[in-house]
Amino acid sequence: MSRLWHLLLNERLSPSDVLKSEPALNDVVQHVFRGESGLAYDVRSLEYFRDIHEQNMPAVWAKLQIPVLAMIGQYEVRCSPFEHEYIADIVNFHAPRKGTWMVLPKLDHGFAVHESMQDAVTNEFKGPFGNIVVTRFVEWATNVIKPA
Repeated sequence: MSRLWHLLLNERLSPSDVLKSEPALNDVVQHVFRGESGLAYDVRSLEYFRDIHEQNMPAVWAKLQIPVLAMIGQYEVRCSPFEHEYIADIVNFHAPRKGTWMVLPKLDHGFAVHESMQDAVTNEFKGPFGNIVVTRFVEWATNVIKPA
């Protein structure tokens, strides 16, 4: 996966050019560009990912002087808890005690509930919404936002 994204983002190859140069990546390319839409994961254009990749996201997070909550599901497959912890660390370095991160049990990238990682991989974004997202957010906001 990392090799594919390197080629797509840094080398700016198209998915078809990746397959021509590295046919061993066929399964990974098919996983990311699995539908007829030509979109990565059937939801985002390659240009979207390239635009995000070209941003200095740590600098963006560093400019915030407001409370930030970075939430991630336990069964997340698109990013890691480290990334969310990193966001909170950056915010806290520049605005002490403003950054928080948390892992929400049994949830995927879209905050759908799953009973296992395998279920989340097979049925990503499918399933009931994890109400714990709202509960934890309200708890966090209640502790962070103080009446004037």
